[in-house]
Amino acid sequence: MQRIIYFLMAIAISFTTTVGYAKTVKFAILADVHVTPGNLNDEKIKDVVAEINSSDADVVGDLTERGVDIAAVKRQVIDLSSENRLRLLGFMLKDKLKVFPEKGAAYMAVSKKELRRFDFKKGDLEGVVNYALRIEGVRFAALLSERGDIIRMSFRSLSPKVDVNKFAARYWEGGGHVQAAGGTSSLGLELTCKILEQQIEKRLYDK
Repeated sequence: MQRIIYFLMAIAISFTTTVGYAKTVKFAILADVHVTPGNLNDEKIKDVVAEINSSDADVVGDLTERGVDIAAVKRQVIDLSSENRLRLLGFMLKDKLKVFPEKGAAYMAVSKKELRRFDFKKGDLEGVVNYALRIEGVRFAALLSERGDIIRMSFRSLSPKVDVNKFAARYWEGGGHVQAAGGTSSLGLELTCKILEQQIEKRLYDK
């Protein structure tokens, strides 16, 4: 989410510099790189994309005419990633993804020891939870990551009918938005996973 906003800010700054006034454009096609089902309805992204799409200005065309390298800005802000981050993503998808097809759910959990293997930096897990929502039939996804003595939890859903904000607030001392929320646990990674799996089996995320 932050990468989209930074990208849009960079474009706005460039536009202000080259044209002299700030105006946003139909830029969703470029922002779409990280607008996935799980974060599409995040309020910040909704507001940004709505503002962009409501504008009649063609900033991309104008910036290109004035010599701004849109592709370079996009690559610098959105596309570039460290080797460790990509390897961590591969590890999460290959070894840590657990799917419950009959329950319409999936989750990933990673320990602090595993994170250290990939020289984890803040932001390296950004967007990872959304990959689980790409699985056919999955409507609820979660990511658990051990940070010190706390388990950080991210929840995403495909539909407003699955209110992860309510789920996070009710069971995991968290909250957020209907389709994107977070929570925490101090019960340790193993026990937290066990409890989450029990909740998935009972479809408590869908209550």
